[in-house]
Amino acid sequence: MTTDQTLKQQGYRMPAEWERQQAIILCWPHNLGTWPFQLDRVEKTCVSLILEIAESQEVWLTVNDDHELQGVLDAIKGTRINRQNLKILKIPTHDIWVRDFGPIFVVRERLSTRERLITHWRFNGWGDKYEEEFLGDTHFPEVLAGAQREKIRDLDFILEGGSIDVNGKGLLITSTNCLLNNNRNSQLTKHDIEKTLRENLGAEKIIWVDGEITGDDTDGHIDDAVRFVSEDKLVCISEDNSQDTNYNAIKHLNEQLELITDIEGRPLNLVRLPMPDPVYCSGKRLPASYANFLITNDKVLVPNYRCKKDAVAIDIVQELFKNRKVVGIDCTDLVYGFGAIHCISQQVPASTTHS
Repeated sequence: MTTDQTLKQQGYRMPAEWERQQAIILCWPHNLGTWPFQLDRVEKTCVSLILEIAESQEVWLTVNDDHELQGVLDAIKGTRINRQNLKILKIPTHDIWVRDFGPIFVVRERLSTRERLITHWRFNGWGDKYEEEFLGDTHFPEVLAGAQREKIRDLDFILEGGSIDVNGKGLLITSTNCLLNNNRNSQLTKHDIEKTLRENLGAEKIIWVDGEITGDDTDGHIDDAVRFVSEDKLVCISEDNSQDTNYNAIKHLNEQLELITDIEGRPLNLVRLPMPDPVYCSGKRLPASYANFLITNDKVLVPNYRCKKDAVAIDIVQELFKNRKVVGIDCTDLVYGFGAIHCISQQVPASTTHS
């Protein structure tokens, strides 16, 4: 798709996650380098996610080959998964972090129709931190677009989906640690980056905050720290233990958020979400966070980490989403790969021009 007009000029915008969806994209876990001892348990986590999501909307699940396909069929055998909503696609990936290398959908409303389009950003392995095999996943959006006959716009800009969040009404929040990092788009200024986000995601105002939690290998993805839960409300991680390694960074983040405003200059409401008890692997702190939840049409899937704070987090999120069922998903094994539910998923907004 080529045109001289920006996507924003054509009426496109990135919808909020709580807007109506057609599907959630997931990739079947398979990388032993990411989960050398946990892969079988991570597969069970994936089955739990499919079960919850497919109850009321489609799941587009990708597999690498026929061997993986058979593994999926074996794993879901005997479960209550709604098979009619499970669509399995053969699209090879090196790993499953589709939030970051996958498509970011934008939509536009025209009279009685709603159209969607894939924006295809570049993926460089979270700032060239990992082996070259990860870089091949940057082609995932174009392969998916071909398989699903989706319109697509290629963009020469490095951006991971986990580094941004939107309220669907012109506000986009991101972190300075990630998007201003020299390992992403070092040739661009902050002004250039804001311009790109506005023109292609329909943003009117970019909110910048600092901070990343310990163990985060993404340089501070926003979806581990701050999330929009409505047009004028944000939920943010909170840490009361002054001895915790995250305490100062999270305190600073909360102080910044207390000062932010919407497009009209009105303060945004802020709800605090506790951090779980620390999760470690071989003595290394992992980026466990309750903020890495996924909003679907009828549910909110919240990562749990086998601690007492799980129930507290679920109650807080349930209060924020009174019309959705909040479900806790054990992500203790999944987070060994440095991510949780939001990191391994990507929503496909509903469109009247697609079945």
